[in-house]
Amino acid sequence: EGNVVDGDQIMALLAVGMKEENDLRFNTLVATVMSNLGLKLAMQEQGIEVKETAVGDRYVLEELNRGDYSLGGEQSGHIVMPELGTTGDGIATGLLLMERMAATGRRLADLAAIVTVLPQVLINVRVTDKHAVAQADSVSNAVAEAEAELAGNGRVLLRPSGTEQLVRVMVEGDEEARVRAYAEQLSDHLDDSGVDADAIHGDLAQARRQRALDRFSRGRTAVLVATDVAARGIHVDDVSLVVQADAPDEHKAYLHRSGRTGRAGRSGTVVTLVPR
Repeated sequence: EGNVVDGDQIMALLAVGMKEENDLRFNTLVATVMSNLGLKLAMQEQGIEVKETAVGDRYVLEELNRGDYSLGGEQSGHIVMPELGTTGDGIATGLLLMERMAATGRRLADLAAIVTVLPQVLINVRVTDKHAVAQADSVSNAVAEAEAELAGNGRVLLRPSGTEQLVRVMVEGDEEARVRAYAEQLSDHLDDSGVDADAIHGDLAQARRQRALDRFSRGRTAVLVATDVAARGIHVDDVSLVVQADAPDEHKAYLHRSGRTGRAGRSGTVVTLVPR
């Protein structure tokens, strides 16, 4: 059928098999906070406890060693079993999956169906101070409101990136449209709490593109980053500087990026970066 079987589903079907063989120590599975809520619900039905860690297989390994547990991993597919090694091993995981399929006589798709994957929306919001923004009162209040609306049928996770000035907004729930709405609402609160730039591109939903343009035109954001196509039709009469990050291929692209007739009768500076 071509469906993706992710790390959460792999952990679930392995955990159930190990429990049946009395190999799942303390009936506990170790996963990260990014694992789908559907994994935890499925494990609850099987009488298996899920211990959550920070994102990263090193944190999973630390918890495995601390509690002397036998299975852990990440949604991305890194499966860690201390008896086999200290890192995820794709070949070993594949062999374990095939062993489970052979033992049960069932297809992988059927075994993976133990987890009902709930809609999960992840939005990355670029900020100037990821820790300050993530801890802002207005953001905390927005998270609490969203969690109250989800009423136990979902969750909200805000996580500062470990490598970039980003705050990752993740919302899960039983209805995809509602989950996406909450995720976008929370990202807007992050914007209000410290983001000074917006980006628009061809894949952006029209509503989010318009909100970005409105914030920029009202001066709530000082910088607007746009692709060639997304920049078309944007009036830049009051923009003091237009920077072209790469040289346009032809003159029409130059005009579009520069605001086309938006410069007519107004002063403004256009800088084109040309790599040497």
